[in-house]
Amino acid sequence: SDGSNATVSVTGYDGNKLTSVKVPDTVSIDGYTFKVTAIAGKAFNKKSKLKTVTIGDNVKSIGSSAITGINKKATIKVSSARYKAVKKLLTSKTGYKKTMKIKKI
Repeated sequence: SDGSNATVSVTGYDGNKLTSVKVPDTVSIDGYTFKVTAIAGKAFNKKSKLKTVTIGDNVKSIGSSAITGINKKATIKVSSARYKAVKKLLTSKTGYKKTMKIKKI
């Protein structure tokens, strides 16, 4: 595969120290570039120190409980072009709470 149609999901990270995370538009692995199209279920589950999540433009799905347990006043940052689409993806099923805010960048 040349990687041109390949996509990847963010599955989370180890530890509970990060306060900010950026989901990129693309990642490079072994010389191939992949679009980051999904945030997997429970990706940032119980990362209570996480206050800022920036979501890349290629993300088209956010899994169940992906942001459950992050800081209840977290800010989800997204480009204006993807604002409406991402706002629809952020449901209570993903862990989104009314105390959080979605901000255009």
